[in-house]
Amino acid sequence: MTIDYYPRYQHKPQATTCSSVIKMILALQTKPTSYKPFLTRIGKLTKSPIFFFLFFIYLVSQAIIRCCSHPLKSTVEQQLEDVEPDLSEEKAKSLLSIGKTITYENYIPLWKIILNVTSLKEFDTSTYPIFDRQNMLVSLYDEMIDSILHIIDRLDLNVDKEKTEVKYLCFGLI
Repeated sequence: MTIDYYPRYQHKPQATTCSSVIKMILALQTKPTSYKPFLTRIGKLTKSPIFFFLFFIYLVSQAIIRCCSHPLKSTVEQQLEDVEPDLSEEKAKSLLSIGKTITYENYIPLWKIILNVTSLKEFDTSTYPIFDRQNMLVSLYDEMIDSILHIIDRLDLNVDKEKTEVKYLCFGLI
């Protein structure tokens, strides 16, 4: 998936990636039957009439999972500081910016551009009418919210009190 490699690309390929993702979603949304053979080959989707929506759900949820599976920038900075305590702030920023360490923040420009599809000059043509771009945006927001809620539901947020009490006893905190 091209979204995986987005932070490793230079500026121009990043812009191309954003444009390609938007064009793909718009094409699949406006002419889904034209791309049915493509979708069935890559996703082995069922012969359901809602194949575009299945692909779209998969695309959005996987993009969110992949973007959010990277560490926080502050965590990476702390790890860099722990490894090299005398590391200057400028050196740490350069290590983070050249792609040696990818954080979720590296994906923010991608989401900003994709979510700003209605005002992008590149798509302000008769090929991509504003109505289609607005529909794409609404669908994208809806699916992002659904995907995030689904991911949160799947998380195991239970706390095991017995293990917590044992830890406190070991440290003499109880």
